[in-house]
Amino acid sequence: MLAKSRIFSVLILGLGAALVTWGLVSPQFFHEDGRLPLSLDDTTLTVRDGEARTTLNPGPGEVVTAPVIRQHHVELLDPADAETVTVRIGSTMMREAREDDLERLVEASVWSFVMDRVTGEARGPATMTSQLGIPPNEVPMSGLWAKFPADPEKTTYEVFDGTLRGSAPAVYTETVERGGRELNVYRQTIEPTNLATRYADMFNTTTLDTDDGGTEAGYLFYSAERDWYVDTGTGLVVDIHEKVEEYYGTRNGEPRQQVLAFDGAGTGESVDRLIEQAGHVPDGSGQRTLVTVLLVLGVVLMLAGLVGAVSGGRLRRRERRQEAHAGR
Repeated sequence: MLAKSRIFSVLILGLGAALVTWGLVSPQFFHEDGRLPLSLDDTTLTVRDGEARTTLNPGPGEVVTAPVIRQHHVELLDPADAETVTVRIGSTMMREAREDDLERLVEASVWSFVMDRVTGEARGPATMTSQLGIPPNEVPMSGLWAKFPADPEKTTYEVFDGTLRGSAPAVYTETVERGGRELNVYRQTIEPTNLATRYADMFNTTTLDTDDGGTEAGYLFYSAERDWYVDTGTGLVVDIHEKVEEYYGTRNGEPRQQVLAFDGAGTGESVDRLIEQAGHVPDGSGQRTLVTVLLVLGVVLMLAGLVGAVSGGRLRRRERRQEAHAGR
């Protein structure tokens, strides 16, 4: 029959093994690792330029200076599971100074794609609609957009650009603090790009007048310098500062007709809401601490139980030898 001390040591050893096992398998059951929650309340970021320059109609036209807001609205839809979610992003740019919605609208597009909830990476192509009555286009999707990886690194990420219809590198520049949260800033620079060489669109080309009274083909060029402000705990994008320019130019890129000049930043109200919300999203730190405690405590208990069982066995054998010697 085992001595009570050995029985207790075996129980301690078993408890330690159970704690180590639970610490190793618990991350498979509890997803508190910064993955995108499916129940976010605030999913709209508003970027504003008080003196943007835009044309009144698509393509070449009269250029007006007026306040313009650009909104990125994210919807999380089914199908969704623990790893991925279907994301729909509506991106609109509208003038504030016009009463009629059709006159206010500068551009709009809606994107749908499947996104990895932890890394923010797109899983497959996107469907995009930019004009009423036009069937959606399938666009190859790569890089990040609405979310960066949880606990983002101070490195370079490929980030998707809707106008470019492709990704461009965003380079880490600094870490700042806003609203009690640390934000990594990533700068994305897109040099003037002839959009007609990227994809077919009725507004990507036009006809330009020449000095000799003739005409020549014109091409829509696009450039951007954009700072992404990313919450360091969750990877959520909480602010954007961007300078965007579009113009029609010659084949070699010489500007001829201004289309868009936008220099905006996230409005205080929308940024504050997104930062506050990021503070309530589990970033995995609590789970990592719990797992560490379980593993350390489990290992300590296993060692204590093992030592107790071994030393108890030795002590029991010594007592038996003593009893046997005394009985002779």
